[in-house]
Amino acid sequence: MSEFADLNAIVTGGASGIGLATATLLSSRGARVACLDLNPSVPAPLLGFKADVTDDASIRAAVSSAAEALGGIDIVVNNAGIGAQGSVEDNDDAEWAHVFDVNVQGMVRTTRAALPHLRRSAHAAIVNVSSIAATAGLPQRALYSATKGAVLSLTLAMATDHLREGIRVTCVNPGTADTPWIGRLLAKAADPDAERAALEARQPTGRLVTANEVAAAIAYLDAATDPALAIRRIFHGAYDAFSTDQPRKGCLMVNTLNEVAPHDEEVEDIVRENRQALENAYVRAIRRGQQQGQIARTHQPRALARYLLNCLWGLTTNLKLGLDKKAADDIVRITLSVL
Repeated sequence: MSEFADLNAIVTGGASGIGLATATLLSSRGARVACLDLNPSVPAPLLGFKADVTDDASIRAAVSSAAEALGGIDIVVNNAGIGAQGSVEDNDDAEWAHVFDVNVQGMVRTTRAALPHLRRSAHAAIVNVSSIAATAGLPQRALYSATKGAVLSLTLAMATDHLREGIRVTCVNPGTADTPWIGRLLAKAADPDAERAALEARQPTGRLVTANEVAAAIAYLDAATDPALAIRRIFHGAYDAFSTDQPRKGCLMVNTLNEVAPHDEEVEDIVRENRQALENAYVRAIRRGQQQGQIARTHQPRALARYLLNCLWGLTTNLKLGLDKKAADDIVRITLSVL
C-alpha cells in the first residue's frame, strides 16, 4: 500500500511501543517518518531525532531538524506519554506536575513547533494518543486518567481552532495496550503472571490491545487526507447509523459534517449524491424510534429531542440538504412530541 507516498510524518515517543509500531506502519505504506524520542535509536528507513517533550527548546530543535531532513511535515502523531498509578491521594504534587508536563504539555509543545510546517501542507493531520481512561473510570489511575481526559478535550479544541486552516485533528483512545510500560508495571508485581491474567480479564476481548492494532487506527485517521473521501465516510457512517436504529450516533456524524465539510464543488456533488438517502434514513429512524418507544424510554428524552432538533437545523441549513416540507414536518412533529 502506498497511500502515504510523498507524505512526511513525525511521531513522538517513536522509538518503542505504540510509537514505533505507528512509525513502522506509516513507513511501510509510503511515508517518510521521523521518530522523536529521548532514545532515538530506530531501524532504517526511519529517522531518529533526540527530543524531550518537556523541554520547549529541545522539541523545537527536533521538529525543525526532522522537517529539514524529511522535506516538510504533513502528519504529526503526538504519542509520547508516561503512566502513573494510584488514587487521587497517592501521587504528590511533583508527580502530578511531571505527568501533565509529559502527557499534555508535551503535545502542546510538539504541535506548536509543527504548526508552521503543517500550514504549508495540503494533507495536514494531527493524531493525539489519548486513552480509554479519558472516558472510563479505571481503578488506581486518577492522575493518568486526568491527563488523558485533558488530551481528549485538547483534541476537540485543536480540531476547532485549526479546521479552517485545513489541519485535521483527531485522537485515538486505546484500551490497555501491551507496551513496554505495561511490561515494566507487571514486572514489579508480586506475581506478574497473575497480575497480567487479571489485567487481561478486565478487557472486553480477554486480552490486551497490541501496539500494532493501535497503530492501524492511527494510520486510518492519518490516511483520510482527501476531504471528499473523509466526507463520504461520514455520510456512509451516518446512513448506517440511522438505518440501524442509532439516531444519536447518526446525528453526531451529521454534526461532524456540519463542522468539517468545506463547501467546494466536489463536496456539493457528494451532498447531492447522498442527500435523499440520508434524509430518508433519518426520517425512518425517528419514526421507528417513536413507534417502538425507544426515544421515550431514553434516560433524557428531552435532551435527545433538543439534540435531534439541533441536528435537523444543521442538516437543513449548514449543509443545505433541502429536506422536503413533509419530511421536515414529520421530523419536527415527532421530535417535539417528546419535548
